[in-house]
Amino acid sequence: MKINNGFLELEDSDLQKIKKITATNMTALLGTNKFRKRGDALLMILNAYKEVIDPFYTKRGEIAELIVRELLKQKEYEIKFWDKFEINFDNFPNDKELGGMIDIAITAPNRQVVECKSKNISKLGATKKFANDDYEHQAQFYGYLSNCDDINLIYVFFTNEQERKIKQGKDLPIDPSLYQYYGYKVKLDRDKFKEEIDKCIAYKRECIEHRRIPLEDISPKVLEKLNLNN
Repeated sequence: MKINNGFLELEDSDLQKIKKITATNMTALLGTNKFRKRGDALLMILNAYKEVIDPFYTKRGEIAELIVRELLKQKEYEIKFWDKFEINFDNFPNDKELGGMIDIAITAPNRQVVECKSKNISKLGATKKFANDDYEHQAQFYGYLSNCDDINLIYVFFTNEQERKIKQGKDLPIDPSLYQYYGYKVKLDRDKFKEEIDKCIAYKRECIEHRRIPLEDISPKVLEKLNLNN
């Protein structure tokens, strides 16, 4: 790839490992993500760029999901979850454009989709007061693909001491009584959501077809990572 006349031009070798659109890059492709630009997300889909995520946040998220599973079991929900390696990180192998993993599916007493998030306890008040559009879109994404309109977004909050133990590599008890939660139902307007999905797919296809991404859609930090800064 190379920069030319306001675009990042793509070559054949840049289009060999094209991935699907997932919940985590949907809002970026829409242009509504505050922290990731459209071109950044597309370069991730093209496998040209990968964000480096602190292992702490990955581990905290994994623990949060285990806690929510236990919480739901205690409330006598029947749940289903998947081994990410067994399904190759994708619950939707038959969809050519969209994919990713559902955190938890409730199968009884009625079908529901659960998206889990983790935060420090200091964020509890703000989380209750201000909705996170990106997280809600992620929950809606899996409800949409699962043909399920009963969608839950559940946060697990960790104390500073609990986070310290995670960073030290220590195990935390999977006991829901030791954590605070905040969860709510996320509404899904299927027609509106389909329009948004179609916009994401159209942007991806247009850039690939013309083999170029507008430079204005790519952040300077990503260009620097790719050694393409002007």
